[in-house]
Amino acid sequence: MEINELADIVIVSQGGAPKDLNLYQTQKALANAEQAVRPGGIIILAGTCPEGLGGAVFEQWMLEAEDLDSILERIQKDFQIGGHKAASFARALKRAGIFLVSGIDRELVRNIFMEPFDHVQEAYDAAVTELGQGARVIVMPYGGSTLPVLAGK
Repeated sequence: MEINELADIVIVSQGGAPKDLNLYQTQKALANAEQAVRPGGIIILAGTCPEGLGGAVFEQWMLEAEDLDSILERIQKDFQIGGHKAASFARALKRAGIFLVSGIDRELVRNIFMEPFDHVQEAYDAAVTELGQGARVIVMPYGGSTLPVLAGK
């Protein structure tokens, strides 16, 4: 999908069950949303995630990380399936804030460097408060299947 400019806010979902069973699977939508958000923007990642984080290595890397850079350094030294998803989250979080709308425990979400929300509207309102009323918004309801590309690139 061609876009004319990067957005301040990207609202993205995998498209519902079963694609959003856990955060590990929902990362696919995040990777595409990262291509549409400007540095310093906010990605609102929506997925029910009834199975929680998903993937033992992914969960371990996310929970053990002291900061985002430690995840990125770890993947360079010790590539592991699952760790690559943690590195993808770290890369996206260095680019933009992630407001996670899910069923995952709020404290757990904060422990993995994201802001928890119960509803997309609540997350959107918080993003607009942070970035301003004139924020440019892109909505990607099937984010795992939508690759944004800047026009002219």
